[in-house]
Amino acid sequence: NAIALQATEQHQSAKRIAELDAKLSEEQLLRRQAEGDLTRSRADFARYKEEADAELSQLRSQVTKPMVEIAAQAKEEGRKCAQVAISALMDQLEEKDSLKAELEFCLKDAEARCAHLQAKLYQVTRKAAED
Repeated sequence: NAIALQATEQHQSAKRIAELDAKLSEEQLLRRQAEGDLTRSRADFARYKEEADAELSQLRSQVTKPMVEIAAQAKEEGRKCAQVAISALMDQLEEKDSLKAELEFCLKDAEARCAHLQAKLYQVTRKAAED
């Protein structure tokens, strides 16, 4: 009877060991699958990050190039505007210089006429005084 009881206990222990081994094997299999999934996920993440970095770099260059072109165009437009303004100021200065020269000529001409008229007035006044 004790032998039968011991055999039953050994059988149950062996059955329990087999169940635990199966469960352990299943957990190890799940762990390996999870590790494989994690490795693939890390690889996918690294690939996606690399692709995103490349796309970001490309987008930056697409934005930077037009910004540089716009800055260059703005600089050129500013230079052109400055040239136009300087040219207009130079034209005004030349016009003022021309007007100044004309006014100086008119002033000298008026002074000469005035001197001539004063001389005539002096002659007329002197002649009138003599008469």
